[in-house]
Amino acid sequence: MLEISFNLDKLLHELEAIESGLQGAVDAAMQECGELVVAEESRRTKGSLAKSFYTYKSGDSQIIDNTKEYAQYVEYGRGPVYAVNAKALRFVINGEVLFRKSVGPMKAQPFVKDSLNSASGKFNHVFDKHLNKLIG
Repeated sequence: MLEISFNLDKLLHELEAIESGLQGAVDAAMQECGELVVAEESRRTKGSLAKSFYTYKSGDSQIIDNTKEYAQYVEYGRGPVYAVNAKALRFVINGEVLFRKSVGPMKAQPFVKDSLNSASGKFNHVFDKHLNKLIG
């Protein structure tokens, strides 16, 4: 004869402990996943753009953002830019001052989607790690 028994009170107490820590474990996993994407984006870009990425939680979402206004133009490209309030646009490139009435369109150089795809392969491991800490 096989007899199986368990302590229902102990089981319920353990389940309540898991439930109470679940949001913290998910938040920690989301933060770590955001940091993985930030690290990947920083690796795929250069200069000050590479250093401008950060992650934060907003509601139920983990946001990956950057501090550079021009990041969207690198990702998606842009159309031509024309001088509006002056006769010409002024640039300094390698110490040389250049004037142009317009500058042509810039092709998209997408990196966000590639960064997310590259980092997302690690997301399951991150969530498993944080949830396994909680379960013990």
